[in-house]
Amino acid sequence: MLLSRRQTNNTGTVFAPVKGRFQATCLALILVIITMGKVDLASANTLEQQRKDYRAAQKALKSGQTDIFNRLSADLKTYPLYPYLLHDYLKGRLWKVKDEEIIQFLQQHNDLPMADDLRKDWLQLLISKGRWQVFLENYTPQQDTTLQCYQL
Repeated sequence: MLLSRRQTNNTGTVFAPVKGRFQATCLALILVIITMGKVDLASANTLEQQRKDYRAAQKALKSGQTDIFNRLSADLKTYPLYPYLLHDYLKGRLWKVKDEEIIQFLQQHNDLPMADDLRKDWLQLLISKGRWQVFLENYTPQQDTTLQCYQL
């Protein structure tokens, strides 16, 4: 029989049977596993809801329903595809949005392929508006020879 501290063995230490602690540990482990399953199920439901909201936000954006888009996209900031949704929003409104919004997007999502396209379109818009200082401050090396020339 396994002993834990409570009963005395031949060295004088007090030991008690481990059976009670073993059962408690097993019960605790089972509760942890069950709880983890519920968390995974809850996050799966959340992810599924985010997918639905993402598609609805895309639809609202395409149809010009910006109030609905703003409401839906506010809850999607943790969704993995949120940067793509934000890109589509900014790209469709380059002439309306503040420079800071575009700069923030480009800084946060510079590693995404679509960031280069957004930057190129934005730089071209800045040229057309004669906003040279903002253009020069935000220019990065481009494949577009026209942009390269303006940067010189």
